[in-house]
Amino acid sequence: MISNKNLTYAIYHPAGNATALVDDLILDASQRQQINDLILAKHPEVEQVGFLASKTAPQLLMAGGEFCGNATRSAAFAYLDGRPGKMALKVYDGLQTVQAGVNEAGAWSEIPLLTGNEPVMPLANGYYLVRLAGITHLVVPVTTKPTGLKEQALALIKEYQVDDPDCVGVIFVDYQLNAIYPVVLVKAIQTIFAETACGSGTVAVALVSAFKNQRACALNLEQPSGESITAKVNATMTEASIIGPVSVLGHYTLTI
Repeated sequence: MISNKNLTYAIYHPAGNATALVDDLILDASQRQQINDLILAKHPEVEQVGFLASKTAPQLLMAGGEFCGNATRSAAFAYLDGRPGKMALKVYDGLQTVQAGVNEAGAWSEIPLLTGNEPVMPLANGYYLVRLAGITHLVVPVTTKPTGLKEQALALIKEYQVDDPDCVGVIFVDYQLNAIYPVVLVKAIQTIFAETACGSGTVAVALVSAFKNQRACALNLEQPSGESITAKVNATMTEASIIGPVSVLGHYTLTI
């Protein structure tokens, strides 16, 4: 447990998906969960918490140790102070490094893909399993927005035995509207959110499109927030990236 410490953090809005980034790289998982729980209790709109290195090379470590595309975009925005630029950023377990940055179209990030494995696996009913570094998604086509998103997602995770040591998601996608409805479960900190935006989920849908059509894909998907994120995947599904808007909602201090 951490005690008698002041932590500063900011809350970002990466096309929805309110993300708190703490200005301290906390390596202890139990301490990260403690801080995560306090911030979520103080800010009910926040969907995830990450931690940024301030004294070493730029690094983002999520509270649950998972990979998060929108938090990565937000981290790049934070390190660059919202100004145009490009940087190398350690993510996920600290062993993965991605390029990320800010340009006139928004904040962007590479998405780390697993090497040596096909990232997309077709399942029954037109569903697809998409494995990324630090998160696995089940992509589920729908024709209307599902009701009881979290309940349906948990049932599908169980039915299709979707497993990942860090994080699993169910991405309901309406191909007619080019819209997604993501649900993400982070195992280590036992959180589940029907997220207002999901960067890695957007990439998962783009990977499915590239897999089905056997060609490169650029896909702009509306998020539940009403804003959009664009994912790009190359034809061999070895490179992927996302870009979209990021804004700062506020700066805060937490005393623990």
